[in-house]
Amino acid sequence: MPRSLYDASLTCGDAAPKIDDISSTSQEPNVHFETSVRIARPAPDVFAYAADPRNLAEWNSAVRAVTPATEPGRDARYVMERRLPGGDAVNGLEIIARDPPHGWTIRTTYGPTPFSYRYELAAASSTATILRLGGEVRLPRLVAAVDAVAGRLVKQGVDANLDALRRILER
Repeated sequence: MPRSLYDASLTCGDAAPKIDDISSTSQEPNVHFETSVRIARPAPDVFAYAADPRNLAEWNSAVRAVTPATEPGRDARYVMERRLPGGDAVNGLEIIARDPPHGWTIRTTYGPTPFSYRYELAAASSTATILRLGGEVRLPRLVAAVDAVAGRLVKQGVDANLDALRRILER
């Protein structure tokens, strides 16, 4: 049975930081979500592609480019260019946990809409994988004021991105 990315032993020392520990110091509300997708590929194949942030622009509609800022690996840092509803944005992105082929955790280190995503992979069969994603996103105060609607919109966007990932991997 694969270990959970919520297990502190997979992080760089202490437990994985919560969104409150990352790029924003304000007290804006968070959006929390969980979702999953079944991908007709073995977990090692899903991990090899999806856990590499340089591939994000191919399957995440908001991401325009991801450039390494350090060597790839568990503690790797990247610069992520995104197109958000409010305009173009740049975020620092960091891999804070990596357990091939079971999962990984990423978080933003600076920039707008800070987030932390934990991806877990579980074999559905010898040729299929369930990818589970738990996320926390900090939205601007004005957007977060409509909490329930904002949460649904974030999750809908994430679900669409995971479906794009599934389509790419199942080609």
